[in-house]
This record gives sequence, C-alpha cells and structure tokens, in this order.
Amino acid sequence: MARAEALGLGASNPDPVFIAWLCNAKAFFELTRGAVGPGLDWLSEARVVAERSGAGLARVMTWLYYVSALVQTGHLERATAAAKELESFCEPLGLLTPLDWNCFFLSMGQIAVGEAQAAIAPLRGLLGRDDQYLVANTRSALALALHACGDEERALQEASAAQQHAAFPWHETTALRSLSLLELDAGRPARALVQAERGITVAESGSFALNTSRLLLTRAEALRALDRSVEAREAICHARDSLLQVAAGIRDQELRTSFLARVRVHARTLQLANDWVAKDA
Repeated sequence: MARAEALGLGASNPDPVFIAWLCNAKAFFELTRGAVGPGLDWLSEARVVAERSGAGLARVMTWLYYVSALVQTGHLERATAAAKELESFCEPLGLLTPLDWNCFFLSMGQIAVGEAQAAIAPLRGLLGRDDQYLVANTRSALALALHACGDEERALQEASAAQQHAAFPWHETTALRSLSLLELDAGRPARALVQAERGITVAESGSFALNTSRLLLTRAEALRALDRSVEAREAICHARDSLLQVAAGIRDQELRTSFLARVRVHARTLQLANDWVAKDA
C-alpha cells in the first residue's frame, strides 16, 4: 500500500479514481485491525473523492465499507441510511454481491444492539449464495442471533459449520467468537476460555472491533466462572481499556457514545469492569 501511495500521489496530477481506491484500501486496513475511528476518517475522504470522480465501483465499495463501520458503532439509523444510498446505486445496475454484504452488515448491527430476532430471516436468506466467504461469516452471525433468541441447538450447528468451513483467519475469528459464547452460556467455561483465547490470538491477524470485543468479554467471564478472580479482573480491565482506546479514535461524538452505550457487548464490558473492580477492591 505504501508503494502504491508513493507512486500515485507522486504524480503531478493524481488520478482521483486512484485516490478513492487508496482511501478505501486504507479504511479497510484500519477497520480490519479494529480501528473504527481511523476507518471512518478514511471513508469520509473516500466518499468525497469517489463522488467527485464519478467512479461507480469505488463509490460502491466506499458505501459498503461505510455501512460496515457505522454498524460497529451501534448507530443503526445512520448505518441504515448509508445502506439505502448503496441500494439506490446497486439495485438498478443489478450489483447483487454488494447488496448481499450490505444485508449481512445490517444484520450484524441488529444483533449487536439486541435486535437479533429481526436479523435471522435476512441472514438465512444469504446461506444459499455462492460467495463462501459471505456464507461463512453469515453462519457465525446467524449462530449469535439464534443464541440470543434461545435456539441453542441450531446456534451450535451454525457456529460449528462456520468453523469447519473457515478458509481465512477472519472466518475462524468470527466462528470462535460465536462458539466461545455458546460454550460459556451452556455452563462450560473451561471450553469457552479455550475457544476465546484461540479467537483472540487469531484476531491479531485482523478482525473487526465487534469480534474482538466479544472475545475479550467472553474470556473475562469464563475466567470468572472458573473462580479465577484475579485473572478475570485483569481480563475485564483489559477488555474495557481496549474498548476505550477504540472509542477514543472515533471523532464523531454521537458515534463514539453509541459505540460504548448501544452495542450490548460494549455496555456489558464497561459495567462488569466497574462492578468487578469495586467488588474486589
């Protein structure tokens, strides 16, 4: 990326289409290392350049990444508005793949803020797609939605299938995120801890903030359930500090507040950190 940037920006009159794609690439890099704020910053620039250049595909990718970033803040209203912009461009052209990913990201956002029931039907509709990358991620998200709605058997089936078909570290991270939570809530904290710690390790190769925060919380709760109180307190404080670090990078105050308060995993992490530290003090 650095070489491409040096070549493209070194020109006397940089190509705006190239700049748009460069901003998208930088945004994707930031988002997949959990840096929501910097990702949003690059996407803001990409949106301006892409609109000005008229580059259709660059605009599609900008809006799609923008939806994925907004979803991670828990601000479904703004994510939905961005999704509609994407749909208005893609539907007349028959661009189905971006629309499928758009559906996936919005469903992921619904799960994150506690609206899992609404996400189940859209996610099931994606399972028959040819894009196996999409299907693997969909199965993991569907497992979370089914679990939230009390369908533990099917949730485990989907999470296990997601792990079985994990082709990249990203797939494995999302699968382990779901499996570790299922094990924890089934009363198997030792197995949950193994899954969560493995997921945290894999996430170092790249992961959305939502995935990492869920894994960090599950690890802390599993340690607590195993009566490893000191380690649990350290783990929940680490999870809290990681969240606050990500939040600090989000310039938009409305999105920053939503990230900490509306995403259920994040709100629970902050609450448990306060409770456990006060109780063990």
